[in-house]
Order: sequence, then structure tokens, then C-alpha cells
Amino acid sequence: MEMLQGYDSESDMKRYNRPLWERTYGEDSPGYDEREALKQIKRAQRKIRQQQKDELYNYTPKTKRRSTRGSGFNSSGQNNSSGLFSKEKKKNDSPFGSSNKKKKRNSFN
Repeated sequence: MEMLQGYDSESDMKRYNRPLWERTYGEDSPGYDEREALKQIKRAQRKIRQQQKDELYNYTPKTKRRSTRGSGFNSSGQNNSSGLFSKEKKKNDSPFGSSNKKKKRNSFN
């Protein structure tokens, strides 16, 4: 508790006084390696408990499906969109050309 220096929690200190948090809990702080080792141990224990429960209940996680829309980038990292600045032009792509869409009317006219 003495490490909190008046804050309710470590996360409060990190949010409201980052330099103090860095000195108290950051990578160069005393006891950092021990705290990180404990976190790693707790993570591993949590993972083992989860695996045991999964086996107990015959649970197999669903495989994650890839989005059909994707992130807008193809596997080579290039943007595959056909937006305003794309190299490939669409038919009737003039910003001043005719459109089949109805124009919106202003509600205040």
C-alpha cells in the first residue's frame, strides 16, 4: 500500500501521475523483475486452469472466421479498394456526372 503514495490503485497512479508510476512500477523500478515474474506465473496458472476446464467439459474453441470484407488490404499489404484516389477508375466515375440516386432535399426549404 505504501507504493501507491495516496492513490487508490496502481492504475489510478498510472493514469494521473505517469512519471511517479514509472519510478514506482516501471521497468527501472525496484522489484520490477519480481513483479513481472509473478505476473507470468499467474498467467500460466490461469491458462492451465482454463485448459483443464476445457478438457473437463469437452470444449473446443470455435475457429475464428476471417471477415469477408477484410481490412481493406490484400495479403501483400496493398490497399485493394477502388476509392477516389485509386489508380483504377470505375465507369461513370465523374464527380459531376449523372447519378441514379435521388438528391436529398433540405428539410428547411
